[in-house]
Amino acid sequence: MVSLRINVIYVCLTLLTVIKAHTQEAIVKLNTEEVNTFCAEENEWGISYPAPAQELSYKVNIIPCYKRFDNITGGWYILQIDEPGDLGIKISHSNHSDLDFSCIGPFEGKNKGEAIENYHKSQASSLWYTETDLTNTLLDKMNEFGCETDDSDYTESPVVSDINDPCFRGKYDIYPDHKYVDCSSSHFSTEACYIPNAKKGEWYFIFINNLGVIEEDGVCKGNGREGTMIFQKIGGTATTQCDVIIDAYSTGPYCEGDTIRLIVQNPPKNATFLWTGPNGFTSTERCPIIPNAQPDDAGQYTLVMFSNGLETPEKTIDVKVTDRDTFIEKRSVTLNEYGFYDDGKHITRHSKIFESPTLNDEGCWDMYKLMLEVQMDVHSTGPYCKGDTIRLIADHVPEDAQFLWTGPNGFTSSERNPIVPDATHEEAGLYKLVMHYDGFDDQEKNVDVVVSQEDTFIVKKSVELTDDEAFVFEGKELRQNGIYEFPHKRESGCDSLIILDLEVQIDAYSTGPYCKGEDIELKVTHAPEDATFEWTGPNNFTSSVKAPTIFCSTTDDAGEYVVVMRDGIHKEQKRAVYVDIRETDTVFIKKSAIASKANGFIYNGQLLSEGGVYEFSQKRDKGCDTLTILDLEVLLDINPRTHFSPNNDGIEDVWRIDNIEMYPGAVVYIYDRRGKLLFQKKGYDNEGNSWDGTYKGKDCPSSDYWYVIDIESLDLQIDGHFTLIR
Repeated sequence: MVSLRINVIYVCLTLLTVIKAHTQEAIVKLNTEEVNTFCAEENEWGISYPAPAQELSYKVNIIPCYKRFDNITGGWYILQIDEPGDLGIKISHSNHSDLDFSCIGPFEGKNKGEAIENYHKSQASSLWYTETDLTNTLLDKMNEFGCETDDSDYTESPVVSDINDPCFRGKYDIYPDHKYVDCSSSHFSTEACYIPNAKKGEWYFIFINNLGVIEEDGVCKGNGREGTMIFQKIGGTATTQCDVIIDAYSTGPYCEGDTIRLIVQNPPKNATFLWTGPNGFTSTERCPIIPNAQPDDAGQYTLVMFSNGLETPEKTIDVKVTDRDTFIEKRSVTLNEYGFYDDGKHITRHSKIFESPTLNDEGCWDMYKLMLEVQMDVHSTGPYCKGDTIRLIADHVPEDAQFLWTGPNGFTSSERNPIVPDATHEEAGLYKLVMHYDGFDDQEKNVDVVVSQEDTFIVKKSVELTDDEAFVFEGKELRQNGIYEFPHKRESGCDSLIILDLEVQIDAYSTGPYCKGEDIELKVTHAPEDATFEWTGPNNFTSSVKAPTIFCSTTDDAGEYVVVMRDGIHKEQKRAVYVDIRETDTVFIKKSAIASKANGFIYNGQLLSEGGVYEFSQKRDKGCDTLTILDLEVLLDINPRTHFSPNNDGIEDVWRIDNIEMYPGAVVYIYDRRGKLLFQKKGYDNEGNSWDGTYKGKDCPSSDYWYVIDIESLDLQIDGHFTLIR
């Protein structure tokens, strides 16, 4: 007894140290698959309960009913009460490995799955402990009593049910959580669980851990040994329900489209199975599956298991399959200036379905579909010219959409952007696209395709041109007959060929009129280089030269000359030229003139300063040369003085004009600054018949005065000014 108490104190003191370091909440979540259903009676089908091997990383034994740390694992088992009363259950390992346990309950439920759900709803899966709890309750009790000593305790005496007995394994006196019924952490391979006052239909969980842990010198070492768990009733009036150990269940509930999984847990070796269910379902597999579950797959599935020559009672499993609803909103949208739609949550350049899963009350994901419909844009790269490649383009369309193009000349295509090579006028017209995109109404759009022909235009033009003039066509200067080709870009963008048939009216002329003896030149302009000519004219003249010459003409060569031009393209052209031939004359001129450097005599553009006979050849109005013979008499030059001083000193008392006496018919006029005539005299002689600087007997003041000398015989006027000085 003393040794046991020392061990218990060691365990609990160590437990206290661990618990102080882990005072956070621990949550134990169970699923159906990890909980094994058992009964404490013999079953005739040979069903056993697995005891998996377990590793332990802590160097202490942990009492499982106070804390379940993540690195402490074990096996979960569940039983259902059949007959009510107290119940003592012996728990042992087939390979005599050490084990510890905690017993939790009771829980209600029509089946194992509901019991697990109720376990999760209770406080049993979430435990809080403090140092005070351990010190005032559990630790004191375990120091005082050491009850589960060795295997003999379970064979020599029944389970103690008297709460006053030191070895009472009850709950209310030491356990803080009312769902924990019993627990143990001894070092033995056999334990005992006491469940008081159990009622029919109640479920109890037993968690077993530390399987196979071996203690050496107070240190837990080694790995657990695999085997089976053995549960035996050792006392009390209550019994356990064995039908529940036909442990069949599903992993449901399910949502539409899930895979239904039917599972049998811990069947005996060599057992066979027969499943039946809704929709005519049957299977002989142990764990059949039904993929892509639909609502009509929901209902009751029944299992009958055959083992040891016996047929088990039917096991019924309710399978629930919840519909996945789809909510659809359709919205027709337009693109912004940047070519896409954006409402802050959804962005797209073409029709698109946005799916948003939503969890419903049944735990299944419904689907909300937002269908944004964008109108596709259909166009071509035209207009086109003959021979171009037509390119049809569909924008703002989904990549996985389906397309059907139809058009002229039997055209069809299922491509998004088809091409039509080497276009002709037959490919012009209306092309239609029908786009199919799952979930949306078909869209239909048309595009009109224009294909322009390469045309040839013939232009005939007849023009008259002067010598230096040119006919301008398409930016090119033309001066001769001919056929010219011009590539032309039309408004459609296609090249056309313009053929210009140009007829330039020829011009025939001569360089006359002519003077007798000159060479007559007949000319034709604006004639093609390969044209032929036929000239006829006076004096039996003929010629085939384009520009003939008649040398040393006479008056007999005067008259009308006719030329006929032929160019091989147009009709012949005929033109007439009249040639005038004139005689020449001689004219004699006798001339007297003042000829000096200051007042030279100019005749026929020449300055003559000396007398003599001069000959000039010049054109008359008729056009012929005339010989002019000039007999020139040179007279003395008139030279008015620039100033005079009429002060009666005998020097320059009158205004002198040198050589004026040579022209007695000359008239001299003198004016003041205002243009008033002060003096007029014919036969001016620089002496008594001269101006003395007076007007009407009075002296004129010092100033500038103006003069005009008119020599009628020479048809000459000389003017200027001089200064009177007093």
